[in-house]
Amino acid sequence: MSAILLGQPLLVALQQAPSAADDTYLFVAIGLLVVGLVLFVLEFFIPSGGLLGLLTAVAMLGSIGSMFAFSTGWGLIYGAVLLASAPFAIVQAIKVWSGSALGRRAILSAEADRVPRRDEDGDEIEAPRPRAPIGKGTVGTAATVLRPVGFVEFDGVRADAVAESGFIAEGERVIVIGHVDGQPKVRAVTTGH
Repeated sequence: MSAILLGQPLLVALQQAPSAADDTYLFVAIGLLVVGLVLFVLEFFIPSGGLLGLLTAVAMLGSIGSMFAFSTGWGLIYGAVLLASAPFAIVQAIKVWSGSALGRRAILSAEADRVPRRDEDGDEIEAPRPRAPIGKGTVGTAATVLRPVGFVEFDGVRADAVAESGFIAEGERVIVIGHVDGQPKVRAVTTGH
């Protein structure tokens, strides 16, 4: 019974017959919807810094406003449908776009970022395979100065490392004493170690 009471004002609003002059608002609402959809699609293909997205939102809000000018009841329904469907449309558009050739080129992947290393003849050198994390107690040599961050070479493989404290000179022997954010934390190996 309460659903009928709540639905009556909406039903009355829908039954209001708009005049012929108000039909213009219906055409404007539909036109702005089409413009908004075109701008929405273009947003994924033209880098605009979000300008096309902003214009899409303005066109959609203008479309809803025009529908309200046409009829309050239809404006409520139209606005609710557009606002409720917007998140789903955005997610679907991103899924479709990321699967397209343009999307795959625009979205960076580890393989796409890989710059091939070449030897002196110009032939591509195979990149070293990823290895297991460097364990505690592993000894290496500082490939660069660690102040406190730098590169350490462990068994021929360079890795980012962070010094436990202070400064470790290039060429010094170091030992892994732990990890900080996935990087080996090292200290200089003393002669007594």
